[in-house]
Amino acid sequence: MIIHYHIYEKNIKRDKDNVFAMVSKCTQDALQKMKVIDNDGWKNVENFTHDFFVDKNNPRVIVWLEVIEDE
Repeated sequence: MIIHYHIYEKNIKRDKDNVFAMVSKCTQDALQKMKVIDNDGWKNVENFTHDFFVDKNNPRVIVWLEVIEDE
């Protein structure tokens, strides 16, 4: 599985790496707790993408999961 993140910040004050670290940790923990994914280890999550945008009126995070079929 690949987890894709679109992160919309209200401004550019926070460092991207700090924002992504918190977003990814909280999101993956929530996905496990809700039983959407079994685990967020290397065997379950192959990779991530993360893109940053600014939207001062509507900061948000959009996450989607790309399932990789076994070959």
